Amino acid sequence: MFDLFDVYDEPFFNITANVEIVNLPAFCKNNDLSFNLTTIFISQKVINTIPEFKMRIAEGSIRLYGKVNCGSTIFMPDKTFSFCYYPYNSDLKLFDKKGKNDIKKLKEEGDFDPRHEELNLVYYSTLPWIKFTSIKHPRRFGKVDSIPKIVFGKWFKENGKCFIPVSTEAHHGLLDGYHIGLYFNGMEDEFKKLTEQC
Repeated sequence: MFDLFDVYDEPFFNITANVEIVNLPAFCKNNDLSFNLTTIFISQKVINTIPEFKMRIAEGSIRLYGKVNCGSTIFMPDKTFSFCYYPYNSDLKLFDKKGKNDIKKLKEEGDFDPRHEELNLVYYSTLPWIKFTSIKHPRRFGKVDSIPKIVFGKWFKENGKCFIPVSTEAHHGLLDGYHIGLYFNGMEDEFKKLTEQC
């Protein structure tokens, strides 16, 4: 699969789906957790169980990382954005606490660090204002890029259930729809397990 798609001008593909989050908004509120950081935490937990999401292209070959961390856009006080980075952590409360502190520091200091050379990341964005159905990311053609990009939208209720739009863009030479299906289904399973703790 890699040899086929590696020569494409645009080897990335995107799938967007509404992922059921059970009662995550209430769970986060009751436990003083950031909804956004909790969503990223669950996403990272699932991604780190799927080897294809941890593969990157480096120096013409495929590199498999033992774990991947994440970088996320942060909406800044001046209505622009910056980036915040979170190392993988298997403990939700610690991940949430550190994430909140890092975001607070970023907003106070205004640092802007896109970390283009760091490969063991997944890029996240959140558009809490939009219940979107698709996303198209900017692309730097001529540069090897194999980092998945995930966007969360505005959560909503439908037929008594809570959902969040999730856009997942990935290099088709490393993974395909099957793996994104594993990711979406894994997220739904993890949201259910987490919120059953209420």
